[in-house]
Amino acid sequence: MNISPLFDFLQELHSNNSKDFFDANKKRYETLREEWFQSIEVILSEMKEFDPEVAEVLPKNCMFRINRDIRFSKDKSPYKTNFSIVINPDGKKSPKPSYYFHLDYNKTLFSAGGVWMPEKPILDQVREFIAGNPESVKELLENKEFKKFYGGFDKEESLKTLPKGYYDDVPYPELIKLKSYTASHNITTIPKNSKEFVKEVVTSFKALSPLIFMLRKAIS
Repeated sequence: MNISPLFDFLQELHSNNSKDFFDANKKRYETLREEWFQSIEVILSEMKEFDPEVAEVLPKNCMFRINRDIRFSKDKSPYKTNFSIVINPDGKKSPKPSYYFHLDYNKTLFSAGGVWMPEKPILDQVREFIAGNPESVKELLENKEFKKFYGGFDKEESLKTLPKGYYDDVPYPELIKLKSYTASHNITTIPKNSKEFVKEVVTSFKALSPLIFMLRKAIS
């Protein structure tokens, strides 16, 4: 996969986000989509080395449609301006932890993963795991590659006080307050070719895997 034509297409789509433009460039999009699909195949193959649970994941189940759901959005632009990947052994819609990556029209490469805004039963399970397994949390937070790439948990969505049933002496109180358990990282180096792109994604996912593994233990 050549990265430059993909950026060019996404930038043009951003500037002219319309059905007329998309229909006129549909063959171009389909070629880029097929190259993206092939890259996902390679990414999954390499990920099996550190996360065997993705061995049965199919590339087609890691891709999103380019069409936006505009039913409840003020923004009526019909198409997404990024190509993205989500990898979850139980499927894209599973509430269990996922790996996520996207490449945007503005040349942003974004790697992330975990569980985002989970429903209460799963949120409760993660909080209970953190409270009851501080050694596992410590191991994650001190993991060199996780720290290097992600720094720690994302903390945009958090309660002001501890949830009911937790007290100040609980391990990692600031983590107990979180509403999501994710980590994210913007990649600033733009890959020149498919080989570099795959390496960048796999490296970022490998660094993320300790968080994924911990969350899998937490969520039954």
